[in-house]
Amino acid sequence: MKLLSGLILVLLFPFLSIGQMNPFYFQQVLPNQDSLRVILNNSSDIFTQININREIGFSYYENKRDSAMIYFEKCLLLAKTANRKLWEADACNSIGFICYTQGNYPRGLQFLLQAQRIAENPESEKNAWPSNEKYSVTPKQARLAILSRCYNHLGSLYGFTGKFSEFKELEFKYFNQGLEIANSLDEKNLQSVLNMNISRHYYFANQNDSTLYHAKRALILMNESGYTRYKGSVYATLGNTYARLKNYPLAKENFYLSVKASQDIKNLRSLADGYLAMSRVYRDLAEVDSSIYFGKKAIEAYEHTQIPAGLADSYASIALAYQIKNNIDSAFKYQGLSMKMRENMSVEEKIKQFQNMNFDEQIRVQQIEEEKSQLQNRIRTYALVAGIAVFMLIAFILLKNNRTRKKANLVLEKQKSELQHTLSELKSAQAQLIQSEKMASLGELTAGIAHEIQNPLNFVNNFSELNKELLQELQDEVKKGNLEEVLKIAKDVVENQDKINQHGKRADTIVKGMLQHSQAASGHKEPTDINALADEFLRIAYHGLRAKDSEFNAHMETNYDNTLENINVIPQDISRVLLNLINNGLYAVNEKSREKIPDYEPALRVSTKRLGDKVEIKVADNGLGIPDKVRTKIFQPFFTTKPTGLGTGLGLSLSYDIIKAHGGTITVESEEGEGSTFRIQLPLT
Repeated sequence: MKLLSGLILVLLFPFLSIGQMNPFYFQQVLPNQDSLRVILNNSSDIFTQININREIGFSYYENKRDSAMIYFEKCLLLAKTANRKLWEADACNSIGFICYTQGNYPRGLQFLLQAQRIAENPESEKNAWPSNEKYSVTPKQARLAILSRCYNHLGSLYGFTGKFSEFKELEFKYFNQGLEIANSLDEKNLQSVLNMNISRHYYFANQNDSTLYHAKRALILMNESGYTRYKGSVYATLGNTYARLKNYPLAKENFYLSVKASQDIKNLRSLADGYLAMSRVYRDLAEVDSSIYFGKKAIEAYEHTQIPAGLADSYASIALAYQIKNNIDSAFKYQGLSMKMRENMSVEEKIKQFQNMNFDEQIRVQQIEEEKSQLQNRIRTYALVAGIAVFMLIAFILLKNNRTRKKANLVLEKQKSELQHTLSELKSAQAQLIQSEKMASLGELTAGIAHEIQNPLNFVNNFSELNKELLQELQDEVKKGNLEEVLKIAKDVVENQDKINQHGKRADTIVKGMLQHSQAASGHKEPTDINALADEFLRIAYHGLRAKDSEFNAHMETNYDNTLENINVIPQDISRVLLNLINNGLYAVNEKSREKIPDYEPALRVSTKRLGDKVEIKVADNGLGIPDKVRTKIFQPFFTTKPTGLGTGLGLSLSYDIIKAHGGTITVESEEGEGSTFRIQLPLT
């Protein structure tokens, strides 16, 4: 046990030694996540657990914010359990930052205001440090550092809303409050970040001189403190400012410095922004090849960080560059990619707008609360002067609150109308997505049927050509009077004709099945052979994927219950369900096969079985599996585990509704990394 404790102290030393100055520092060096997790699993000390979860969270802070959120939420829970208010405020700061950078402004504001309330209260300094730790900063200094960081995030939140003209005063107010505290503490890390954000504020206000001053001040502070995590962002702001001033040599110089600084610290977000800015500058200078090169570098970085807006802008920049180059085909290609990305973003943006509908009202409520607090302070002062003044102020406050309430009611009525309009648009978008999902399903079906029908057509063509040659030989032998050879050739012609007839009937069966599937569902059930339906769409789905990816191969296994009689279902609907489940299974094994796992063989199994008064259809694969945390969501509309652009999130939702309408059930069993099994149970009658 002593040996393990010693190992923990050795591994913790690199970040605890930094923490000796101020435990609520801005992290610079990314830690070894695996080493920290080993320590976390072997530690029962709650303070150590808080520290390590915080370290791992910061390692994902810029590049994988969903993962960062998990660890900061653990920090918050541990801090509340241990009743350490400063650590609770610090966790709220980080959670609030992640929320507003992902577009959830109300939730971000909620956590930041919670952090502000704690950090503004001197009582939170109690029980700040564990009894066995000694920090060079006092609890008061630590509290003020957290408050400064909180003000920085509040200012940034208003900037992220994109409503600069509406919130510019609030944004500037919080940045200056944070900088005032950072200056009083001589905390250069905080000073550098706040100067960086103030320079961005002036950039969007078109005040170029102030932008350059604060950006250069931020660089000086970063060089002095050694905290360079956002150095690339500062250089990008300088580059954008010089580009606006048409000073392109200085713009390019700063963009190159931005890229290098972002690469040094592995900040992929600012690296992508730097590449995109360089692509735009080179396009403005008509240096088209360089513009295209850096545009593609930006695409690589944005794909890694999964930022759709950056991808759309990068595609658009490359399209304009190709247009200047008069390469119309490439320009059209990248313009199409940009438009497709923006279409995918439009639904997400509407959902975010729906989530943020009450954000403006929250801001107004916050302002009202601040006004009420100020009024209460004035009331206390006036109460010392005269009782009459107190009564007058109370009457004034009641009148103002009444007017505020009336204004708030008008705002709520307006928002109600806007909400109804937004819901109407969302329903329309949902209908369009459902139609897109059906068309995608029909496309996959058509590809599979085309492959299926090609085989009998090849036989018909080949045997027809062969019969043509045999009939020519027959004519020659008749002229020669060779009756024995004539009879032999005639026999071969008859046999070939039988095969032509056989494969022609096969093609006819496939075409009829295709026509039946493409017809709109009648809404009437009819006796259907489930075994035949499952087998048909297994082959169609497999050949459909093979038509798109000729290198794909998988082992297909079937196990049908031959005692099953026909059951009453709508065959077009059930075929769509089967096609969706089989396509999902083939996608999962195909993705896993790309990981080049030794001895891995992609496999898909389809089986049917009678269970009393029900029939069970099972589709199982040995693919990637479904993570536990999302398994309960897979039947929800618009939820998908596929990358952006490869799925709408409606396939399983529609399948669920179809099976439910048939009086059946659909469930899933899955183990991450091992595979998934979908079970459908339908009544026999």
